[in-house]
Amino acid sequence: MFLKLLLNFIKHLFGIKPHKQLHNLYKSEQVLFTFDDGPSPETLNILAILKKYNIKAVFFVIGKECIKYTDILHQIVKNNHILGNHSYSHPYHKLNQSEASKEIIKTDKIINNITHTTNNLYRLPGGKTNTGLYSYLIKQNAIIMDWTIDSLDYIHQDTNYIVDNVMSELTKQKNQKIVLFHDGCAHKNYSRKNTTEALEIIINKCKLLDIPLNTF
Repeated sequence: MFLKLLLNFIKHLFGIKPHKQLHNLYKSEQVLFTFDDGPSPETLNILAILKKYNIKAVFFVIGKECIKYTDILHQIVKNNHILGNHSYSHPYHKLNQSEASKEIIKTDKIINNITHTTNNLYRLPGGKTNTGLYSYLIKQNAIIMDWTIDSLDYIHQDTNYIVDNVMSELTKQKNQKIVLFHDGCAHKNYSRKNTTEALEIIINKCKLLDIPLNTF
């Protein structure tokens, strides 16, 4: 199984125990939906759709947004989804190690103080490995999750485009399918309603095609 090999590699490379929830969550044949840059008011609509179809997801949250939307952060945890740290301010510029540590540690503390859960799962803003966050997290033996399918919902606001883009990749990929969506807006004031609309269409198309989704 792809995930088992990946987790064993992580343990061997870093000498750490993989995230327990992450281990339980992953099944190599299933599609995993992930959401970046929240929480935001639109997160509630996404949570409602996930609950409707009994789907489990990962939400990579931004620290400063967690402070603004504490109740929504609670709802993510209440609905038994997994939280990940997506930095405090979503920086794209180069950080020194002191700045990088503040971005990560501050957000971990915010997540813990609000939800009383401990985070050890991370995603780099934009997937960028040259900002200083990546090197800091590697030194901390952190688990960093990337994605294999980019919905491009942060570029295209058209629901049909998002659906067609994701479904095209889902039908091509054979290994672990980790889909990147956004429930918040780190740098642009986009509405995420099209992401929400696309999500439900994608779920139903997957069901019709017998593409397994990550369920509880």
